[in-house]
Amino acid sequence: MSLDLTTSVNNYNTNQFRVIFNEWPNLTGKPLNQSAFNNNVRSITIPDINIPMLNTQIGHVQQYHPSPIGYRQLNKISVKFRVDDKLLNYYAAKCWIDGSRTGIRKENNNFPDDFLRYNRIETMEIQNMDNAENIVSKMLFKRVFLTDISNLTLQYGASENAEFTCTFVYEECTFETLVEEELKDAL
Repeated sequence: MSLDLTTSVNNYNTNQFRVIFNEWPNLTGKPLNQSAFNNNVRSITIPDINIPMLNTQIGHVQQYHPSPIGYRQLNKISVKFRVDDKLLNYYAAKCWIDGSRTGIRKENNNFPDDFLRYNRIETMEIQNMDNAENIVSKMLFKRVFLTDISNLTLQYGASENAEFTCTFVYEECTFETLVEEELKDAL
């Protein structure tokens, strides 16, 4: 039986995801465990993506045309982290920003003369899951750069988890659906 996409119920929950960073640039000078980031993601925001329009006036007729700019305008993504027990994930993010601002490159034994451009996360993967926690699709952000860290508020008397937000820009985004058979049946 094929499902009509317009009549099927959308039961996607916003808490059915997992974020995996392939390698966080380590400018701390200490060992860095990736789980300090992967296990402490609270939310992720993919903001609006837009395209500029060209405007043509022919006589009294106005026409709009999409402007093919490619990836010249990098897109942003925001990730909210819970601070881990040792404050290591916030410290590593701060070291990344500080190091990049002052020209310090991440350690790379294979290429000791790497460019500052390689202070990046090569891939950030968002895995979307169904209600049975099976991965049904993936968004892969490639060549991801940290641009902003929000403030970190630590206060007495509050028993809430401390959180901070990192804003990244990425050069490329791909989307992969892992349930092709169901899509074919639905169409």
